[in-house]
Amino acid sequence: MSLSVVTITYNDPEGLKHTLDSLQPLANSNIEWKNIIIDSSPTVTQPVLDRLPSYWPMEYHLVAKRGVFAAQNEGIDRVSGKCVWFLNGGDWLKDFNVLKKILNFFKEDPSLELVCAGADLYKDGKYLYPLSPVQPFFKNLIGMNGLCHQGLVYKQSALKRVGYFLGNPFWIAADYEHHVRCYAAGVKTLCMPDRLVGYDMSGQSTNWKIALKE
Repeated sequence: MSLSVVTITYNDPEGLKHTLDSLQPLANSNIEWKNIIIDSSPTVTQPVLDRLPSYWPMEYHLVAKRGVFAAQNEGIDRVSGKCVWFLNGGDWLKDFNVLKKILNFFKEDPSLELVCAGADLYKDGKYLYPLSPVQPFFKNLIGMNGLCHQGLVYKQSALKRVGYFLGNPFWIAADYEHHVRCYAAGVKTLCMPDRLVGYDMSGQSTNWKIALKE
Protein backbone atom coordinates (compact mmCIF):
# COMPACT_ATOMS: atom_id res chain seq x y z
CA MET A 1 0.00 0.00 0.00
CA SER A 2 1.77 3.15 -1.20
CA LEU A 3 2.07 6.07 1.20
CA SER A 4 2.57 9.82 0.81
CA VAL A 5 4.00 11.46 3.94
CA VAL A 6 3.29 15.20 3.80
CA THR A 7 5.66 17.27 5.95
CA ILE A 8 5.02 20.99 6.47
CA THR A 9 7.91 23.10 7.71
CA TYR A 10 8.53 26.76 8.52
CA ASN A 11 11.58 28.21 10.31
CA ASP A 12 12.21 25.11 12.42
CA PRO A 13 15.22 23.21 11.08
CA GLU A 14 15.74 21.27 14.32
CA GLY A 15 12.10 20.20 14.38
CA LEU A 16 12.27 19.14 10.73
CA LYS A 17 15.45 17.17 11.37
CA HIS A 18 13.76 15.38 14.28
CA THR A 19 10.80 14.51 12.06
CA LEU A 20 12.93 13.21 9.20
CA ASP A 21 15.20 11.23 11.53
CA SER A 22 12.14 9.48 12.94
CA LEU A 23 11.17 8.33 9.44
CA GLN A 24 14.40 6.39 8.97
CA PRO A 25 12.74 3.01 9.69
CA LEU A 26 10.27 3.75 6.90
CA ALA A 27 13.11 4.71 4.56
CA ASN A 28 14.83 1.41 5.34
CA SER A 29 11.69 -0.66 4.70
CA ASN A 30 10.24 -2.11 1.50
CA ILE A 31 7.14 0.12 1.75
CA GLU A 32 6.50 2.25 -1.33
CA TRP A 33 6.46 5.82 -0.06
CA LYS A 34 7.30 9.42 -0.83
CA ASN A 35 8.06 12.31 1.52
CA ILE A 36 6.37 15.46 0.19
CA ILE A 37 7.95 18.46 1.90
CA ILE A 38 6.02 21.73 1.78
CA ASP A 39 8.39 24.51 2.83
CA SER A 40 8.01 28.24 3.46
CA SER A 41 11.54 28.82 4.79
CA PRO A 42 14.08 27.52 2.27
CA THR A 43 17.12 29.25 3.75
CA VAL A 44 16.91 27.44 7.10
CA THR A 45 15.53 24.22 5.62
CA GLN A 46 18.10 23.50 2.92
CA PRO A 47 20.96 22.44 5.24
CA VAL A 48 18.67 19.81 6.77
CA LEU A 49 17.59 18.49 3.39
CA ASP A 50 21.18 18.41 2.16
CA ARG A 51 21.98 15.82 4.84
CA LEU A 52 19.31 13.38 3.66
CA PRO A 53 20.64 10.19 2.06
CA SER A 54 20.41 9.90 -1.71
CA TYR A 55 17.79 7.15 -1.48
CA TRP A 56 15.32 9.39 0.39
CA PRO A 57 12.18 9.60 -1.81
CA MET A 58 11.67 13.35 -1.43
CA GLU A 59 9.47 15.71 -3.40
CA TYR A 60 10.14 19.33 -2.44
CA HIS A 61 7.78 22.29 -2.92
CA LEU A 62 8.44 25.89 -1.93
CA VAL A 63 5.25 27.82 -1.08
CA ALA A 64 4.36 31.22 0.35
CA LYS A 65 3.70 31.36 4.09
CA ARG A 66 -0.09 31.16 4.50
CA GLY A 67 -0.46 28.94 7.55
CA VAL A 68 -0.24 25.24 8.38
CA PHE A 69 -3.54 24.18 6.89
CA ALA A 70 -3.01 26.07 3.63
CA ALA A 71 0.33 24.27 3.37
CA GLN A 72 -1.34 20.92 4.07
CA ASN A 73 -3.75 21.67 1.25
CA GLU A 74 -0.74 22.22 -1.00
CA GLY A 75 0.28 18.72 0.02
CA ILE A 76 -3.15 17.30 -0.84
CA ASP A 77 -2.73 18.65 -4.37
CA ARG A 78 0.56 16.79 -4.76
CA VAL A 79 0.07 13.37 -3.15
CA SER A 80 0.31 10.26 -5.31
CA GLY A 81 0.21 7.45 -2.73
CA LYS A 82 -2.98 5.51 -2.05
CA CYS A 83 -2.62 6.55 1.60
CA VAL A 84 -1.78 10.01 2.97
CA TRP A 85 -0.26 10.92 6.33
CA PHE A 86 0.41 14.47 7.57
CA LEU A 87 3.53 14.39 9.76
CA ASN A 88 4.65 17.98 10.08
CA GLY A 89 8.02 19.35 11.11
CA GLY A 90 8.49 18.97 14.87
CA ASP A 91 6.26 15.88 15.13
CA TRP A 92 7.75 12.41 14.91
CA LEU A 93 7.04 8.76 14.24
CA LYS A 94 7.18 6.92 17.56
CA ASP A 95 6.30 3.37 16.56
CA PHE A 96 6.99 2.06 13.07
CA ASN A 97 5.11 -1.14 13.88
CA VAL A 98 1.92 0.88 14.36
CA LEU A 99 2.40 2.48 10.94
CA LYS A 100 2.85 -0.96 9.36
CA LYS A 101 -0.29 -2.16 11.14
CA ILE A 102 -2.26 0.82 9.76
CA LEU A 103 -1.14 0.19 6.19
CA ASN A 104 -2.05 -3.47 6.59
CA PHE A 105 -5.56 -2.50 7.72
CA PHE A 106 -6.02 -0.61 4.45
CA LYS A 107 -4.70 -3.58 2.49
CA GLU A 108 -7.04 -6.03 4.23
CA ASP A 109 -10.14 -3.84 3.86
CA PRO A 110 -10.29 -1.91 0.56
CA SER A 111 -13.40 -0.05 1.76
CA LEU A 112 -11.55 1.45 4.75
CA GLU A 113 -10.90 5.19 4.25
CA LEU A 114 -9.42 6.59 7.48
CA VAL A 115 -7.43 5.03 10.32
CA CYS A 116 -7.07 7.04 13.52
CA ALA A 117 -4.20 6.20 15.88
CA GLY A 118 -3.08 7.93 19.06
CA ALA A 119 -0.31 10.35 20.01
CA ASP A 120 1.97 10.99 22.96
CA LEU A 121 1.75 14.69 23.78
CA TYR A 122 4.76 16.78 24.81
CA LYS A 123 5.39 20.43 25.63
CA ASP A 124 8.81 22.07 25.59
CA GLY A 125 10.35 18.62 25.34
CA LYS A 126 8.53 17.26 28.42
CA TYR A 127 6.08 14.39 28.21
CA LEU A 128 2.51 15.30 29.19
CA TYR A 129 0.07 12.47 28.51
CA PRO A 130 -1.21 10.10 25.81
CA LEU A 131 -4.23 10.80 23.63
CA SER A 132 -5.83 7.77 22.03
CA PRO A 133 -9.01 7.74 19.91
CA VAL A 134 -11.99 5.58 20.77
CA GLN A 135 -14.56 3.69 18.74
CA PRO A 136 -16.85 4.72 17.17
CA PHE A 137 -15.33 7.68 15.34
CA PHE A 138 -18.01 10.26 16.26
CA LYS A 139 -17.26 9.90 19.99
CA ASN A 140 -13.94 11.65 19.36
CA LEU A 141 -15.83 14.73 18.13
CA ILE A 142 -18.11 15.24 21.13
CA GLY A 143 -17.25 18.10 23.49
CA MET A 144 -13.65 18.42 22.32
CA ASN A 145 -11.30 17.22 19.62
CA GLY A 146 -10.19 13.76 20.68
CA LEU A 147 -8.00 13.26 17.63
CA CYS A 148 -4.50 14.46 16.72
CA HIS A 149 -4.31 14.89 12.96
CA GLN A 150 -0.70 13.63 13.09
CA GLY A 151 -2.10 10.23 14.10
CA LEU A 152 -4.52 9.96 11.17
CA VAL A 153 -3.80 8.16 7.92
CA TYR A 154 -6.25 8.80 5.06
CA LYS A 155 -7.09 6.94 1.90
CA GLN A 156 -6.20 9.48 -0.77
CA SER A 157 -9.54 9.04 -2.52
CA ALA A 158 -11.46 9.88 0.67
CA LEU A 159 -9.28 12.91 1.37
CA LYS A 160 -9.91 14.26 -2.11
CA ARG A 161 -13.67 13.58 -1.71
CA VAL A 162 -13.97 15.39 1.65
CA GLY A 163 -11.86 18.29 0.42
CA TYR A 164 -9.39 20.78 1.83
CA PHE A 165 -8.75 21.90 5.40
CA LEU A 166 -10.47 25.25 5.95
CA GLY A 167 -7.57 27.26 7.34
CA ASN A 168 -9.74 30.30 6.70
CA PRO A 169 -11.76 30.97 8.88
CA PHE A 170 -10.27 28.32 11.20
CA TRP A 171 -6.69 28.99 12.34
CA ILE A 172 -6.55 26.21 14.94
CA ALA A 173 -9.73 24.14 14.62
CA ALA A 174 -9.53 23.38 10.88
CA ASP A 175 -8.53 19.79 11.61
CA TYR A 176 -11.54 19.32 13.93
CA GLU A 177 -13.86 20.82 11.32
CA HIS A 178 -12.36 18.47 8.75
CA HIS A 179 -12.98 15.47 11.03
CA VAL A 180 -16.63 16.51 11.29
CA ARG A 181 -16.88 16.66 7.50
CA CYS A 182 -15.33 13.20 7.27
CA TYR A 183 -18.07 11.92 9.56
CA ALA A 184 -20.80 13.76 7.62
CA ALA A 185 -19.47 12.34 4.35
CA GLY A 186 -19.75 8.80 5.67
CA VAL A 187 -16.02 8.09 5.57
CA LYS A 188 -15.40 4.55 6.79
CA THR A 189 -13.09 4.79 9.80
CA LEU A 190 -11.18 2.63 12.22
CA CYS A 191 -9.96 3.99 15.56
CA MET A 192 -7.12 2.22 17.35
CA PRO A 193 -5.57 2.92 20.78
CA ASP A 194 -1.97 2.38 19.60
CA ARG A 195 0.08 5.57 19.65
CA LEU A 196 1.73 6.31 16.33
CA VAL A 197 3.36 9.71 16.87
CA GLY A 198 4.90 12.18 19.26
CA TYR A 199 3.32 15.63 19.13
CA ASP A 200 4.99 18.75 20.56
CA MET A 201 2.28 21.13 21.79
CA SER A 202 4.63 24.08 22.36
CA GLY A 203 3.36 26.05 19.36
CA GLN A 204 0.64 28.69 19.28
CA SER A 205 -1.65 26.38 17.33
CA THR A 206 -2.46 24.60 20.60
CA ASN A 207 -3.95 27.72 22.24
CA TRP A 208 -7.10 26.21 23.76
CA LYS A 209 -8.90 29.53 24.26
CA ILE A 210 -8.74 30.33 20.55
CA ALA A 211 -9.60 26.73 19.67
CA LEU A 212 -12.74 26.81 21.82
CA LYS A 213 -13.79 30.13 20.30
CA GLU A 214 -13.44 28.71 16.81
